[in-house]
Amino acid sequence: NTSKALSGVNGSMWANYMQSIAQTETVQSSNSFKFDKESGFYKDVKAQLYYDPNSTYFFTLDYKKYFVYDSEVQLLCLVDSQGKKVPGGETRPLPSQVAKSGRPEKPTER
Repeated sequence: NTSKALSGVNGSMWANYMQSIAQTETVQSSNSFKFDKESGFYKDVKAQLYYDPNSTYFFTLDYKKYFVYDSEVQLLCLVDSQGKKVPGGETRPLPSQVAKSGRPEKPTER
């Protein structure tokens, strides 16, 4: 059934939906994000990020920068107000990847 859904008319919608479910499971299973009752989002204090499972956006605690997870490059990528990746924009590792690898959480500008 999965292959039928992904090859049908709404294939890209289903692919995006399945990716968002997998991403939310990754965030929930990571030790870095904890549900924050005050904001209603998942919060990673060390990475200074929130995650919203409804929109699948990651964003800074000051709500100024928004990111999406790009599975092709396996990084959080800066997006504009329309939700489009900013060409050459800031990228960050997914906090759960940093925790596993021990790499510093230093944002990169491209």
